[in-house]
Amino acid sequence: MISIANNLMTDDMLRTIAFYTEHLEFEIAMIVPDHVNPVWVMLKNKEVILMFQNRESLSSEIPFQKNEKTGGTFNLYIRTNEVQKIYEIMKVHAEIASPLKETFYGSLEFTARDLNSYYLTFAQDLENHIE
Repeated sequence: MISIANNLMTDDMLRTIAFYTEHLEFEIAMIVPDHVNPVWVMLKNKEVILMFQNRESLSSEIPFQKNEKTGGTFNLYIRTNEVQKIYEIMKVHAEIASPLKETFYGSLEFTARDLNSYYLTFAQDLENHIE
């Protein structure tokens, strides 16, 4: 194996792009076909890359996904050095599924659910935690 990447289905591409760019400081790295009617987007924040594809386009490639729900038990684990800042933003713009807490494995983290029902766990190593 060489690498792994996600390609997440969305039912509302424009709202998805807005959520990640406005609240989590992602930038559009690539968009197809254009900004007006996108069917696929690659978003980037430093080394974190998320790809989203609309339901119609993705299910044309993988027909089994046509009637599947988005989100569910899928969880993206995102390491950051700004967990407190992101927590404050997500408390306003997303549903908090698990509050900010210290874990037994040395992390300060929380989990939010985005508008597509994907779970986003934001984690910061405790030695990098600044209060």
